[in-house]
Formats: sequence, structure tokens, C-alpha cells
Amino acid sequence: MAPPKKAQSKLEALGFEKVLDKMRAGESGMEIADEVGVSNAALWDWLRRDVERSARVDAAMLQSAEGWVDRGLRTLIEADSDPSEIARARAIEQHCARRAAIRAPKTHGDKLEVEAKHSGGVMVTVAAAGDKDEAL
Repeated sequence: MAPPKKAQSKLEALGFEKVLDKMRAGESGMEIADEVGVSNAALWDWLRRDVERSARVDAAMLQSAEGWVDRGLRTLIEADSDPSEIARARAIEQHCARRAAIRAPKTHGDKLEVEAKHSGGVMVTVAAAGDKDEAL
């Protein structure tokens, strides 16, 4: 679905490359949409309007993972020593880590993929933490 004409013209004024740069730097879609003055849905419709653009958006999101980790760390470092501010900073840091894991599950996710070859004896299967069929 194409974004409304007014939203599209605002996004075109910023430019696709600039939006990708912002995404790579760790800005969220909501932050970019707010800055431009469009809805989050209009931004994503504009970004995903064709296959090539979608692929470039996916690559930018993958690259943004480290920015999200940095954002969380910065929040922790800059937090006041007040216990409520520290708790808030920890919650934000955890949220940023989850965002990084969603964007780059192979490098920032919780899943562990292990491949082992054996020629007899005991076989050990390692599953991701939280999997119901975890076997050791």
C-alpha cells in the first residue's frame, strides 16, 4: 500500500538514503517517522514499496543492531545513581538488546546453533535456552 501523497512527499524530501543512514545508526522507525512528521505505517509502506528497497531496508536493519546495543549501553552509563533511574536504564538497555537480537539474531540473539559429528559413543544435543525439548 502506498503512503498518502503528503507523507510520501515528506519522506521523499528526506530521501531514501538518509532514512537508511538513520536506521543503520540505530534510530527506530517511530523516531524517523516522528522527525519527518508522518505515521509509522506511512514510513514502512514507503520503505517497503518494492523488493529492492525492502532488501536494502533489511540490510540496514541488520547493520543497526550494534547501534541498538550502543544505545542501551549509553543509557546505562549516563543514568543517575538514583535507584529508580538505574532500574529505568536497565529496562531500556534490555529493550535495546532485544531490538538488536531481532535485527541480527545470529550475532545478538539468544539462540545457540551447534553442529557436531561423532563416530559413536554419547551424542549431546545443545538447544537454545527456553526450548521445551532441551536435551543434554
